[in-house]
Amino acid sequence: MKPVLLDEIASVASELPFETLQRFADAKPILQGEAHDRLAEVTKRCEQHGVARDTLAFALLTAATAAERERRAERVDLVWTGPGGAEFGLRRIEPVLLGLINGAQRSLLVVTFAAYEVHDVRDAIIAAAQRGVQVCVVTEHARDQGGNIQLSPLPALIGLGAHPSLRVFHWPHDARPTIGGKTGSLHAKTAVADDHAVVISSANFTGHALAINMELGVRVTGGPLPRKVREHFDELIRKGDLQRLTP
Repeated sequence: MKPVLLDEIASVASELPFETLQRFADAKPILQGEAHDRLAEVTKRCEQHGVARDTLAFALLTAATAAERERRAERVDLVWTGPGGAEFGLRRIEPVLLGLINGAQRSLLVVTFAAYEVHDVRDAIIAAAQRGVQVCVVTEHARDQGGNIQLSPLPALIGLGAHPSLRVFHWPHDARPTIGGKTGSLHAKTAVADDHAVVISSANFTGHALAINMELGVRVTGGPLPRKVREHFDELIRKGDLQRLTP
């Protein structure tokens, strides 16, 4: 096959649902629409180059499987806020975090100790809930509510309202270990989207942390780690270590 034809097959395989490609391979009818037209076009081009339909179907399924394996493969990148970094290929934390939140389609976990002056992050979380993403926010409580932070992060993260797709959890004061009369803090900072991507960093979700502080973390895409982080917090919720709040 010519490279241009291989490239077209790869594009079709990556853009159409695997179920549609399987129907094509099984010679089942494809409903009229973009998928039908794309498959008809690539079939015609293959026929012009002497490529049989069965060969095309096999190539499409192979390319789609390879693309999915690549999507699931684990990739680790360092993320950074502070001076320099670009010369080492480090991406800034805020755009990476926003990209993760904006890209969520099914589920989103957000965990942070503090949050304020993060309008873009708040708007992205609200937009995710509004498009039907199941959003789970885990955050520290204000001191007057038994937490270890001066002001509640909830207004900065999600405003003062609620949404059916959004749940908020906290670590109850009476469930925390103590040393010398001081209780532990929910100091984790992470975000997980669709069990596919996770950002773990030193940065709170604050204007300073995401813009002018020196902060370091990782973004992991694919592999089992994003799911493991989400499952860990799900287990904390199931056991009652984290309890739900009503925003």
